[in-house]
Amino acid sequence: FEHFYHVSFSGIDVIEYLDLNPDVKKINFDCRQNTYEWICLVKLFIVCNYPGGINAVIPVAQKLSVIGHDISFVTSIDRRNYFRNICLPVIYINTKLSCQDVREMLIDYGVEITITGTTESYDQIVGSLEAIVISESNKVWINTISITDCWHKQKARFSLSESNQIDVLPNKICVINDKAKSLMINDGFSEDIIYVTGNPGWDKLVGVRKRIARKKHYHKAI
Repeated sequence: FEHFYHVSFSGIDVIEYLDLNPDVKKINFDCRQNTYEWICLVKLFIVCNYPGGINAVIPVAQKLSVIGHDISFVTSIDRRNYFRNICLPVIYINTKLSCQDVREMLIDYGVEITITGTTESYDQIVGSLEAIVISESNKVWINTISITDCWHKQKARFSLSESNQIDVLPNKICVINDKAKSLMINDGFSEDIIYVTGNPGWDKLVGVRKRIARKKHYHKAI
């Protein structure tokens, strides 16, 4: 999500670059390599409705927010409990949005990248929230990335209706493992847009595993 550019350590270089690239909003200096690193910060919508998808995208949003990107969540009003401890803006939806509603929201907020979780079944309150936002983002040339949290019902996750057919596709789909990738390819998804990244919501379990291992080692030593 970040665009990095490196130059030699020179104040003149930095000033000239900023004059030519006004969108740059953050600059770091690497004292070890004597170079500047600048990041183009962007406005992102993080769209999620299904609990598994919410858990997958929240760590991504938090990481991007720390870097400095402008993040807003879009989710169903029924999921507000998941965001009580999230210190980022949340747009709650309580009805099915039309294509025009979504497009106007994307333009009004100046969204540059849309990241979504995925929902495995059609929601009777907000419909296919992630899918319609992907569809409208694609129409206005906003890059889209979807993060899947499991390997089943993949067609339904990218359907605009209860037909469970593939109606929309993001630019990139992140899947949890090679099995999920193979299943998606068998379902008709293009291999070119599928990337095995794991589930970001599970990353915290790595620390739990390490703590358990340390405790076992401690008790064994005793």
